[in-house]
Amino acid sequence: WCVPCEELELTFGDDDVFDAITKNFVPLKFDVTADNETNDGLRKKYKAVSLPVVLFVDTDGKVLSRITKVIEPDQMLRILRPVIKDLRASQRAQSP
Repeated sequence: WCVPCEELELTFGDDDVFDAITKNFVPLKFDVTADNETNDGLRKKYKAVSLPVVLFVDTDGKVLSRITKVIEPDQMLRILRPVIKDLRASQRAQSP
């Protein structure tokens, strides 16, 4: 893992951040630091020009938010709250 990616783990380990993410998303982590064809494809697909990159993606694959630097838990929550609100509104609109 890249050093900033490891530092970002502290943010994800915060109880409030962890709860917000795990209650609203399916968290997946990809280590794309090695140079190979698979990682090159993932970096290209998700426009991960530099690391770290955190994406919040809906079920259709639409990127709802992108984080491209190490941030503190309070910053992560400020980003997550409107994303979660929009995600829930979208889910309600799609419900029959």
